[in-house]
Amino acid sequence: MLPLSVIAAVLAAFAQVGIRPVSSPYEHAQVSQAARGYWVEHIEGGPSFLRHKWGGSWPIDNYYGESGRLWLAHPPGLCETFLVFDGAGRNIQRFIWKASSPFGVELVARFFTSDELAWDLDDEAATRLVFEDVDGDSREELASSSRDWIVDGDELIDNWGVRTVFLSWTGRTFEPRWARLWVLGQGGPLVAPDDPRSKDWRAAGLAR
Repeated sequence: MLPLSVIAAVLAAFAQVGIRPVSSPYEHAQVSQAARGYWVEHIEGGPSFLRHKWGGSWPIDNYYGESGRLWLAHPPGLCETFLVFDGAGRNIQRFIWKASSPFGVELVARFFTSDELAWDLDDEAATRLVFEDVDGDSREELASSSRDWIVDGDELIDNWGVRTVFLSWTGRTFEPRWARLWVLGQGGPLVAPDDPRSKDWRAAGLAR
């Protein structure tokens, strides 16, 4: 029988290192210091997983090994911890999990966005990039942006127009609540996502 000191040393090493020696992190997926207990595993031509050092494993569907970054977010007012993974590409594919414990991780949002990739930011700065309290209720919303050419007939008005949808946390998932259109550096009103003013620059009252 192994001495208790040896068993204690093995358990301490496992608590620190976990299963990394048998499940290697994907080299192109960076992990922030605060999220170091988690990592992304990707097998070329095969599946991808979010993993925790104590053995937790959750599939990441439709992630094909693009470079990216995993980090922890604590948005003000939401009283939750979220894991955010940005996969680089033509548009950023953003995955968000509610992380209640190392064994209680649940995917609560996944979408493509034209927002910046939070490469070199610390977790607090990255959170400010992705979450914003747009309606002043002290509960931050999750932002998802898309870019498009804005035209008037055949005339190009703006080749960098942005429509941002803000999603509110319901306690179980993120649901669209607000939207805003930006054209030529002007922001339209904050309106419901199905309001024409969130999609049409004329309806939004944005002058040329």
